[in-house]
Amino acid sequence: MKTIGLANLASRRLFILKVVMVYPAICLWVACSLFFLPTTSVAQEKQLSIAVAPFKNLMKIREIDWMCEGFAESITTKLNYVRRLILVERVQLNELIQEIQLGMSGITEANASNVGKLLNADFLVIGSFQKLDIKSGSTLKINVRVVNVSTGQIERCKAVSTKGPFESVFDMQDMIAAKLANNLGVGVTEKEMRNMKTDETVSVVAYELYNQARNEKEARREHFLNRALEYDPNYAKAHLLLGSCYNSRSMFDGSLEAPALEHLNKALELDPGLTEAHYALGDHYYRKRNDYRATEDQQEKDAIKQMALYHFEIFIDCKKDSKAKYYIRKVEKAMKKIKKIKS
Repeated sequence: MKTIGLANLASRRLFILKVVMVYPAICLWVACSLFFLPTTSVAQEKQLSIAVAPFKNLMKIREIDWMCEGFAESITTKLNYVRRLILVERVQLNELIQEIQLGMSGITEANASNVGKLLNADFLVIGSFQKLDIKSGSTLKINVRVVNVSTGQIERCKAVSTKGPFESVFDMQDMIAAKLANNLGVGVTEKEMRNMKTDETVSVVAYELYNQARNEKEARREHFLNRALEYDPNYAKAHLLLGSCYNSRSMFDGSLEAPALEHLNKALELDPGLTEAHYALGDHYYRKRNDYRATEDQQEKDAIKQMALYHFEIFIDCKKDSKAKYYIRKVEKAMKKIKKIKS
């Protein structure tokens, strides 16, 4: 009996020892799991959809109208570096503005919520600008407000305002983008902050000329773009737009084929993210394939086909999920052209 009693006592002691040592370990494992797992879900929950409306020109001076879309695009580009923000494409936003015929009034506090809902956005950023020193035109004031789409209310705690010389416009845009991201509560990593501070050009003059070019007709557009590239030869967006202009006109003027290719390839070299350059290059080689001036050399013809396929396929891969009708149509065109090339 004593032996059985001692055995039971030893068994109980072993059980107590296991409970004392193993139970805390299990608790610690569960606690760590609970601590670390929500981090991923929280990051996912904090991913917000943002649309940046064209800024409003409070001065109503036509010469600075280029800032309306220029500023909105720059802020959109910078915010797009933040992983937890999903930016509505500018093409999609501008399509909607035209569809619902907002006209000269544009997106205002009154209609911002409805516009945001149509875009499936959580927040809509609306901004305005004015030049305070009219004579010199050097002092710029920018105000940015954030509309909560679900409530339709302007969240004043998220508003950003800045003022400074026009020559510091890039620094002002950096500050606005950083504060917006911070005010939206998504947090910005050091790497994202560095990327946000990357400007599309080193020259404020080139930036102004490029954005003016976008509002001009073809001949004047090329004039402005060439001037922009004089101030900054490495301005990728200017190379893309100028190359696209030359590419369109090369259908009627063969002498523009070489400069079109030069500018489009330079745009991709400087910024591989400019997918529009891939479509333009794909279209160029697609036309060249059917051009009566094309070489009779079969090997060169095959190379031209491969170049067209290469650029079209990259464009489709990058834009296949776009919600903008402009890109949906272009993807469809690219797919049809690929089918013809392969047939």
